[in-house]
Amino acid sequence: MLRRLRGWLGMRPANAVSPLQALSPELVERAVAVFGEGEHSDDRIETEMLALAGDPMTARRLLDVVPEAFGLLLIAHIPACAEVILPEGFQAQAADGRWHVFPWEREPLFALAAQVAARMFHEGPRARFQAIAMRGSMVAAVNNALNQETDLAGSTLGAPAFMGLPAELYLDP
Repeated sequence: MLRRLRGWLGMRPANAVSPLQALSPELVERAVAVFGEGEHSDDRIETEMLALAGDPMTARRLLDVVPEAFGLLLIAHIPACAEVILPEGFQAQAADGRWHVFPWEREPLFALAAQVAARMFHEGPRARFQAIAMRGSMVAAVNNALNQETDLAGSTLGAPAFMGLPAELYLDP
């Protein structure tokens, strides 16, 4: 499981598909700071992320993708999740209502966020890492299962749905 995560961490933004623009590592670092350590309201985070990103779609990508990258790294380090099959991508809905599943590398932000998450997991600050990871839907699902004392061995974690990101961003032209 960690080997696969290391592969994702090694992805380069150059693998991006048009019309997505690869975001800079500096922008991702600043977005991580916007999330704070759990003390900021959702409204405040969204407002500050929009100001940081400069456009609504980039802000939405930061808001949706960063927590899932942090969450996936956290899940990979939870002993009770050692045998969980992790998703290899995410879902987005097209204008026609159909859902599409895409590999992580179709969203260049994922690799950047995962690299920041890995560094923060090992070097800190842990409170910020945890606050961001806990915003992700995958961590919420795992947390619910563990709170119900469910044995997760052999279970498959579903791909997160990026509700605010249209599938057309990721579909081949």
